[in-house]
Amino acid sequence: AVLALSREHDVVMQDVADMRARLFSVKGKTASVWNVKDLVGGILDIELVAQMLALLSGSDVRDPRLQLTLSPDPNVRSLARAHMLLCAVQQAQRLVMEGAFDPERLGRDGMTFILSVTKLESEEALQAAIWECTGKAGAVIARILTSK
Repeated sequence: AVLALSREHDVVMQDVADMRARLFSVKGKTASVWNVKDLVGGILDIELVAQMLALLSGSDVRDPRLQLTLSPDPNVRSLARAHMLLCAVQQAQRLVMEGAFDPERLGRDGMTFILSVTKLESEEALQAAIWECTGKAGAVIARILTSK
């Protein structure tokens, strides 16, 4: 019943934009390519927008990728693909290393595992894919939050 209540679209979007700015004023500045959760356009950013879409539509869908399908905008739906890659990286990282991910301590076999999960050929290709993915996602999210 609470989710079905009407909301002021512009107020919700401004609140999310403000929350995003606060989060990235702290976390986004220090995030490395391997911290896929806290990058601008990363997991946290995508999930924040997905939850906003669910709230604005009154949906009780909880899966971020499904929440993103609530928008008819194909650019918003592209965030689901970015979310999938970034979550795969994060989950693989957690399987091979405790604590903060450090590729220097990981070793060749650990990186080989992460590359096999992401289906990329090299550490450099994975880093490039993460930067490209988060860059595009961050731009889509910024556009969403500034549109009226």
